[in-house]
Amino acid sequence: MRALLHVPLFFLYQTIFSPTTKTKSKSVSSLIFLVFFITLAPGILPAQDEVPLQPVVGSPIPTDLRKTFLSSDLEKGLAILDQLEKDTPDRLQDWLFYRAALLEQSDQSDSALEILTRLESEFPSGAWFHRARFMKARLLVEIGRFGEAQRIIEQETLRLHSEE
Repeated sequence: MRALLHVPLFFLYQTIFSPTTKTKSKSVSSLIFLVFFITLAPGILPAQDEVPLQPVVGSPIPTDLRKTFLSSDLEKGLAILDQLEKDTPDRLQDWLFYRAALLEQSDQSDSALEILTRLESEFPSGAWFHRARFMKARLLVEIGRFGEAQRIIEQETLRLHSEE
């Protein structure tokens, strides 16, 4: 499918920039061909299957929570997250990830690791799972638990390479 889009661009390049091009009519006809191809290409190219859109993880981030991250106000951020967990429990994995990030930002690695472990165990197929594992590995390196961090990085690297 991508190759079909390169054909008119190659054709246009050859006719406009070719040393044998001596008339403007070739350039104009090439430009007209390119315009028609681009407008008709969606009808020519096969349609992709309809895939239902998934909500973007972590969006929207409440403004007051964003402000606490920017100001590094741990107490206020934790209070906001406590309230968000009560008000919108369906986004619990978002709130857990943000809580761990806020704790990490405040140099409370051990508390952040506990939250990330909870996130991993409660949402093993959740949208934050792999990001949480990378954050966990980073925190483990910070506190000197290199073997555990290495194991996580190796597992995630293997997963990423197996998806290719």
